[in-house]
Amino acid sequence: RAWVYLRDVFLAESENELPYLREAARHQGWLLFHAMRGGQYLDDFVSLRDGFRGMTGNIRQRAQMRAPFDEDEQVWVQQAEQERRVVLMEVGGVSMRLGLTGDIEDPQPYLDVLRAEYSSLEQLAADIPRALELYDSDQFFWVDLLDTPSVAVEWTPGGPSIYSLPFCTVRMLELADAPIRDLDLRGKARRVFSWFNANAQSYEQFARIESGESIDTRRRYVAEALERAAEKDEEPG
Repeated sequence: RAWVYLRDVFLAESENELPYLREAARHQGWLLFHAMRGGQYLDDFVSLRDGFRGMTGNIRQRAQMRAPFDEDEQVWVQQAEQERRVVLMEVGGVSMRLGLTGDIEDPQPYLDVLRAEYSSLEQLAADIPRALELYDSDQFFWVDLLDTPSVAVEWTPGGPSIYSLPFCTVRMLELADAPIRDLDLRGKARRVFSWFNANAQSYEQFARIESGESIDTRRRYVAEALERAAEKDEEPG
């Protein structure tokens, strides 16, 4: 119910609300983490996700009512909605990490909730650059949660994990049932391509693939698309 009460705090009056909405999105991630930790409270997990989505949807409706024909006025609202989705990407990656360590017996019910946010590769690709920006702005956000004595799974040498990318990898594999058209990752493709090549096979076990192309073929489709995107990013001019 917390998000219901905040609907009247954010009035969609100006982009000055965006920093607070971004902080609220991060707080959503923190709440979702605690709801899924230990593999329980799926109903709370769904309710928290739905509540925050409803709040940002309410903000969008208010902004449209205030300036129905001003597309520039809607940009910051779209950015707030993107922030909500990007944090969910991170939560998805965290659920896989907890699945690998045995802290969650089965992360799939939580991943099913998050999968619904992305029905196409284009939607996913549009949010990946912001996911990397968010990680770069606060690399230790999830470390503070995962390196506590009660959880203690963030021990990877070499720096914190980019938790959005495991989720992106799994969802790309699930959606790659045919050769992929060109993706635009706005200058981030080489970074994603490198991460994918190094880590994809560690997370493939979480991909829900019941028919169609094999996981090896899907991996090739994704790798080829990311490599093309990286080469396009690096073209002069």
